[in-house]
Amino acid sequence: MRIVPAGFRRGLVRRSTLSLRGSGLIEVLVAMAIIAFMMIAVLEMFSLSLLTNHGAGARTLMTFKAQQVVENLRYAQQTFANVGAAPTGSATFPLAV
Repeated sequence: MRIVPAGFRRGLVRRSTLSLRGSGLIEVLVAMAIIAFMMIAVLEMFSLSLLTNHGAGARTLMTFKAQQVVENLRYAQQTFANVGAAPTGSATFPLAV
């Protein structure tokens, strides 16, 4: 007579393998759904960083242009102070674009 541990009788083994047949597919589908949500979050972060980078570039350009205006005004003030006369007409200073 052969001694079989509890739970390994012929009927129990057959039932447990039948109940686990589809679990591999379900686990794969759940894992793919989790990965898809993570990929969506990462792609949203890339989009947000692109918009932030564009805004920072525009802000840097505007700061540079404002600095050019201030430098042109200081230059004009020094030039007219040295000459001793106010400019006649409208004085324009070109900005580098």
